Amino acid sequence: MLPNTPEGQSATVFLSSLLDEERLPFQAHVLTLGQAHYSWKLIAGLYEEGLVQAGYSSKNIARPEIYQAPIAREIMNITPQDLHIAVKPVEHLRPFYNLPNLFVCGWEFPEFFRGTPDISPFYDQLAVLKRADRILCWTDFTRDNLHAAGLSQAITLPPPIKPTEPGDDAEVMAMPAVFLAGKDTSDPSKVTTFGDAIQGRSEPVLLAVLNPFDKRKRIDKLLEGVLQARAAGHDFLLVVKLVIDGKATTICNINEILNKVYSFRETSDAVLFCAGHLDDQSMAALRAHSDFHVGAPSAEGLNLPLVETALQDIPVITTRNTAMASYLGPDDAIWIECAPETADSSINAFSEHARFTHFPATPEAISSAIGEALSLDGNARQELARKGRHAIDSRFGQARFEADFHRLAKEVLA
Repeated sequence: MLPNTPEGQSATVFLSSLLDEERLPFQAHVLTLGQAHYSWKLIAGLYEEGLVQAGYSSKNIARPEIYQAPIAREIMNITPQDLHIAVKPVEHLRPFYNLPNLFVCGWEFPEFFRGTPDISPFYDQLAVLKRADRILCWTDFTRDNLHAAGLSQAITLPPPIKPTEPGDDAEVMAMPAVFLAGKDTSDPSKVTTFGDAIQGRSEPVLLAVLNPFDKRKRIDKLLEGVLQARAAGHDFLLVVKLVIDGKATTICNINEILNKVYSFRETSDAVLFCAGHLDDQSMAALRAHSDFHVGAPSAEGLNLPLVETALQDIPVITTRNTAMASYLGPDDAIWIECAPETADSSINAFSEHARFTHFPATPEAISSAIGEALSLDGNARQELARKGRHAIDSRFGQARFEADFHRLAKEVLA
């Protein structure tokens, strides 16, 4: 049963996800991938969809802290039986006064930033999160780290994530694409389409989805590992779907980015980059062209591309760390071994003030995992995909979300 107000109406969940002065860009009907914090908007949308399906009324609000005056609460029809969920980076979290506050946290490092005198107090992660009645973590990894830091109100309650049926692949085939080149490919004549690039190719396809500027994704080491696997005799095509805005950064810039940001200057027709806005059905159609998902991040709070791919019955190759090691078991993926290291400022902006740990993998480990995956026969691949999907669905399914959230709502509204 849903929590009800005295008048018998279902509780309203006020959802705040807009990020201060970044409000206007996120009000556009088409989300611009590659824009700062876009992933938080995706997650907020998943929570909202799950809540509505669970029978709750959901209202989006921009600034929860402004609804304190009686007239404001009357206009918004706020009752004591309502709830507030904030889906934002910690420094943007603000409470909804006189309502239970549920702050969402997907922090990807074992340590938390406790602030310094010369930085805004809103960056003191533990002090901000401490104000929540519950902290909704995407994984047990974050929950356990918060418990170790003294915040016992942290629980694991990620949004529900549903499988998407592939749509027509016309948009996929028309995506601009370029192969890995050793120099800046800014000449438009070098750009082809995804359809033309894969025409006639029959080798297994490994798909990666990443923002090339996010150094936690370790695109350079992933590429090094891929080239090592190719040199070892493994035949496959790596397709990298780039998460870029398509305006300031386009497909023509990827080899320039690799040159200037990562000092990476290799050339290979076994690596194909593609870019462009794809809706959910078209993204599923792109995944349907792949045999494996591959990624080698050194730290993740959730890794939504991996989750979505596993739900499409595609086996996963990933680093054994942070979020992934939390929701995937030993036999649910092909694991890339990694080791803890101290993160520098390119990995965590707070590293100048405190120590943070990430878990990078070497190119050799990446190459080894790719070789292991490609050695599987068809039945073994299907079994690996089945195990991965089962693990993901058991953690991120709608039924589990509803049971967990109904229980939470009763607790905080009691």
